[in-house]
Amino acid sequence: MVQKVKDAAGNKISHILDAVSGSDTQFTSVKILAEDKPGKVVLVQPPVEGIQNARKDAQVASPSTLLLSNHLPRSNH
Repeated sequence: MVQKVKDAAGNKISHILDAVSGSDTQFTSVKILAEDKPGKVVLVQPPVEGIQNARKDAQVASPSTLLLSNHLPRSNH
């Protein structure tokens, strides 16, 4: 499945939202990231043991450390 997703996306996936965030899906998400550039995986559940070491150039964040929060528009309230 990993290779089919990478092929369909042209090996260009750099950001993934893992809405399940089980042990298997966390490691699969990291594997799906493009091979030639850093990537980010945002999880809805806490990271599982070892996921931070699955790939050195991939950032994996739990809800409390969302890496994308700096890119969201700020409210004018």
